[in-house]
Amino acid sequence: MFFGGSKFWLMGLFILLNASHALAAPWRLWITQPLGHPATLASEQFANEVNQALQHNHGKIYVYPNAVLGDSGKAVHMLQSGQLDFAEISLGPIAERLDALQLIKLPFLFRDEHHLQHVMNGSVGERYRHTIEGTGIVVLAWYSGGTRSFYCTDSTIKSVQDLRGKRIRVQGSIHVEMVKLLHAIPLVVPYQDVHKGLSIGDFDCAENNIVSFVENQHYQFAKTWLETKHMISLEALVVSQKIWKDLSPSEQQTLLQAAQKSATYMQQLWEKKASDALAIAKQHGVRVVVPKDLPKAIKQMEPLYRQVVDDTASRQDLLTILAP
Repeated sequence: MFFGGSKFWLMGLFILLNASHALAAPWRLWITQPLGHPATLASEQFANEVNQALQHNHGKIYVYPNAVLGDSGKAVHMLQSGQLDFAEISLGPIAERLDALQLIKLPFLFRDEHHLQHVMNGSVGERYRHTIEGTGIVVLAWYSGGTRSFYCTDSTIKSVQDLRGKRIRVQGSIHVEMVKLLHAIPLVVPYQDVHKGLSIGDFDCAENNIVSFVENQHYQFAKTWLETKHMISLEALVVSQKIWKDLSPSEQQTLLQAAQKSATYMQQLWEKKASDALAIAKQHGVRVVVPKDLPKAIKQMEPLYRQVVDDTASRQDLLTILAP
């Protein structure tokens, strides 16, 4: 009887240990940015806070930078299927399949990152959260990937209208239409080829945020930074709905609070990094131009706005965003 009882006791312990192991399976957080990037540091802060708060109930969150688990398209698919738990991701791969989110991609929509955060943490952002949740992904917090401006090899450029006829490298989709409306020539070129393209004159200008401009040393050839801030890259810290629905309300609240703290931290880090990058660009002889003809450039975007804002909900969102 002793040996039989011992056998059953060991079997029971084995089952309990395996159940605990399953409960404590590690969570993975995908991010395309490298170690040390503001978005990665903010994601790590989120992971650390959640790990501390939920350490007795769930496995730890591990951050995987540099898109080592696959590209953004694969990450979205893995989130939807439950193969991936968390991600800090650009809204692009999600928004391109959702008509309700096309508005957020329009150029000259937000004044700055603070305006973006104000809007996305209000009624517009809440509606977008609901729309995205229908795809199997839950938004925990909104991140800003920085404002985008034009930079050119032509040192005589002083206004947006000076871009007329210029060959401008873009990443595709709505950027192509924007450049056409500015009477310039859009060229879709892989990002890794921009440095070489600027050096040999394949195109005259490109557009991106100041941090990427400096980190990739595009200032070596582009000495004019035309500060249009025409777009702000909207990103989000998200969780798979398959994970979310298995959490208790208090655990969900823990994730939301940790995510919001990380978004604030991300913004602080980004502003410092962007300020430092602008200073470095100036040290390398880059001329920063704040164009005075932005109102005219914005008016040129009217056909693009009409194309996207084609329903009552989008029109109401646009009015909310543009309100003082």
